[in-house]
Amino acid sequence: MQIETSDQQFEEIYQSLCKDDRFCLDLRVQFEKILKVEMDRCQAYHEFSEFLSGIAKEPFKETSAIMDMLDELKTSLQEVNSKIKDRINDDQDKGLIKLIRTKIIPSLTDGQRAVETQKKALAEYKEKAAIYKKLEQKKNDLLQKNDEKLLQLEKQLQEAKREKLEKGQTFNFTYKNYVEDKNDELKGLFKHFFNRLLLISSAGLQYYSMAIHKIHTTDEKHEVQIRLSKLGIIKLKKQ
Repeated sequence: MQIETSDQQFEEIYQSLCKDDRFCLDLRVQFEKILKVEMDRCQAYHEFSEFLSGIAKEPFKETSAIMDMLDELKTSLQEVNSKIKDRINDDQDKGLIKLIRTKIIPSLTDGQRAVETQKKALAEYKEKAAIYKKLEQKKNDLLQKNDEKLLQLEKQLQEAKREKLEKGQTFNFTYKNYVEDKNDELKGLFKHFFNRLLLISSAGLQYYSMAIHKIHTTDEKHEVQIRLSKLGIIKLKKQ
């Protein structure tokens, strides 16, 4: 036996769908902002790493220790940046930008479409329920008057009841699946996003630690002294 849905419940479902629609839109806007920032950041770090391996080396051509350090810094930046940028390999190793662009934002757009589908189904169900309710009221009025139109109305009432039941069963089934699926989709979306952030953080910890170690262990003093000696600034002490 199908559970009857009241006008108040119809309204509660509709308002819930409106909130879902707004949530998908607002969350999509947030991820679009993140996407823009990450694309700009990715480009900035790419240009920075290229600078370290190019122009930045010009003043240090005779200081190999500094040159090596700059190479290490460039490598660290590139390795971490590779976790952010669009990757062209398999989906399991999407960069953050590709994940947001090809999975998260489209998923939220699909979520809004799903809301519209449920709103349409709800409106159809509500319409059939209203028709049935109106005919039922008319039947009660005719019963009181013992009107001969009652037989004709009974056929309309049975048809309206059948249509209402069909729309109700369909809506209840699809709405139940919609609610369960939207929650699973949301959890999956956040899981992928934070897994990618964790991967970027892990890469940063690994490669930036190596870069810092390289900075601390770089000893260019002897090479600098040789350079200064060649320029006549200092006189090297004999070993």
